[in-house]
Amino acid sequence: VTDAVRVVLGWVVPGLYNAYMWFVFRTSRVAYENTDLLWLLRERYGGLVGIMWHQDVFTVAWCFRQYEGHTLASPGELGDLITAMLERNGFVVFRGGSTRSRRRRRQVLPDMIAHMQSVAGVAYGITCDGSKGPAYRVKAGSILIAHACSKPMIVARTWCKRRIHLRGWDRSYIPLPFNHIIQVFAGPYFVPPEADDPDVLERFRAMIEGELLELTYYAHGRVGGSRAEWARSFPGGWQSSWGGALPSP
Repeated sequence: VTDAVRVVLGWVVPGLYNAYMWFVFRTSRVAYENTDLLWLLRERYGGLVGIMWHQDVFTVAWCFRQYEGHTLASPGELGDLITAMLERNGFVVFRGGSTRSRRRRRQVLPDMIAHMQSVAGVAYGITCDGSKGPAYRVKAGSILIAHACSKPMIVARTWCKRRIHLRGWDRSYIPLPFNHIIQVFAGPYFVPPEADDPDVLERFRAMIEGELLELTYYAHGRVGGSRAEWARSFPGGWQSSWGGALPSP
């Protein structure tokens, strides 16, 4: 793709995306649950780190535009388009991820930590299973940011009843108009001060992964989907402990 084409796509695609998502939400029944949690934690702690699955990547720019978010996008041409969509909706975007060298991955994490430490009220939203997966497995990067900056974490899920699934490891989806959509948050979760210990870090990682799986299970049921069907794609041995209800913050 030539530079000229990239420029044109960078202008056209975000506009088409916003127009489509406006129509989807305008024609759909949309439920928001626990979403004031983000504002409360940002005010109380001066920032937070939110995590979601990469499966939600298509919806993030529109669904989180009101939260003045900061996030991470992969390098490459697809990452350029995603970045343009995010920036059109008010995000601050860092570029990095698993599609380039380890050196680049090592650099973007300190940059994000330094940004959160120097700018008040930063709310990071990170697709925590990365840009290559495996799906439904939380990677440690978001936790390391929260730990280094002493910020709370939340888990987030956007889901809908009617959707088109795209090919790929994450089963990302495009919501359809005339839908039933839910956006729901849960938390807060506080990284233990002892998380410099790899065993402590792993225990917390496994715990918050379980909480995001619980939220996923909950959201699927709220829009009338089959919870059992999706639970089969979760990591082996997973069982719900929320009892179908959303815990109070």
